[in-house]
Amino acid sequence: MIGQVVGNYRLVQKVGEGGMGAVYEAVREDIGIRAAIKVLHRELALNPEMATRFFNEARAANLVQHPAIVRVFDYGTTSTGTAYLAMEFLEGESLRARMIRKRTVSEADTIRICRQIASGLATAHLSQVIHRDLKPENIFIVPDSEAPSGERAKILDFGIAKLADSSKGAFRTGTNMLLGTPIYMSPEQCRGAKNVGDRSDVYALGVMLFEMLAGRPPFQTEMPGEYIALHIFQPPPSLHDFLPNVDERLEQLVLSMLTKDPKARPPMAEVAQRLKFLGNFQSDQLGRGPYDRSSGPMPEVSAPTGGKQVPEDATEILPANKPQADWQPINVVAGRQQTPTNMVPALKPPSTRPSEERKRENLPPSGYLTPQRRAQMVALLTICIAICIGVLITLLLVGS
Repeated sequence: MIGQVVGNYRLVQKVGEGGMGAVYEAVREDIGIRAAIKVLHRELALNPEMATRFFNEARAANLVQHPAIVRVFDYGTTSTGTAYLAMEFLEGESLRARMIRKRTVSEADTIRICRQIASGLATAHLSQVIHRDLKPENIFIVPDSEAPSGERAKILDFGIAKLADSSKGAFRTGTNMLLGTPIYMSPEQCRGAKNVGDRSDVYALGVMLFEMLAGRPPFQTEMPGEYIALHIFQPPPSLHDFLPNVDERLEQLVLSMLTKDPKARPPMAEVAQRLKFLGNFQSDQLGRGPYDRSSGPMPEVSAPTGGKQVPEDATEILPANKPQADWQPINVVAGRQQTPTNMVPALKPPSTRPSEERKRENLPPSGYLTPQRRAQMVALLTICIAICIGVLITLLLVGS
């Protein structure tokens, strides 16, 4: 397609290709502007459902105005049936490319990059837009002289984003349809839940945070299908095992984002605020000066409410300086079911109740087979049975 004209743009060179289409560098010659043209594969463009999902990216991106969200200028279909999106042209590298090049990302860079991502997604969630396919391949890091660090993270590919019911032309997925990338899918996505909410993006960002710091995701397996069982049943490992000097507050934040229950995870705006506190960032949108690490407990924050004007920096909807909150962080033991760690009440002096009452409260539950352990055993047994059946079929075919 090099040299062809798509819409008002002439394609110059191919810069990437994925499962749904290819991306080309293009130029609008009448005004000399460069753009990235994303073209849907011809065989997929003939499928109305796939074409709707493709154009869903333009609708979702334009519902959110934030520096971390890639801008979509135009979309349409050519006379030959080619579906396309015209987006801002980005020069830089994907987060995946940086992770491959560096293997592990420094704690300071991880906090900075993920805070920018969380800020953009918090604004998207205020507009009832949920990404649902957050992963390093969909994050692009570009130079930006206005940012204190000189670069900014951009969120790409809202192709399977979930839009609010009021969004005209919004694409709806069928019940029990799995959409996403298994390594980064939340437990509710793995179950094929119909109503996947904004906390699914929080879980995916938690996986990315873990991977950037540890050099590997929290769960690893050779079989993509096994990720589903791991996300649903297996508690995440301790980040401290891979990064002994990690900030305990950052480790607690990551573990709270990886909680199995979506209601127990912090909202994205709170994640952005806590990362901002850990890095002591000023607003990237204002291009302020450098940052230093903060110390002490993170301040208490509350989730934003809808119906209010959204600022350019989503973290600015939260208070920057609040009085000392009456809570304190606690250590989280990885591999066990834990209480959500985003806000933990302060310890109070022991009560003077009778010792017999305290003994009754501290009695361990009867038996050793908890519901969580039982579910894990059922999942492992199912996987073993499937493997045995596969081996048996292979032997029968070889014998015949």
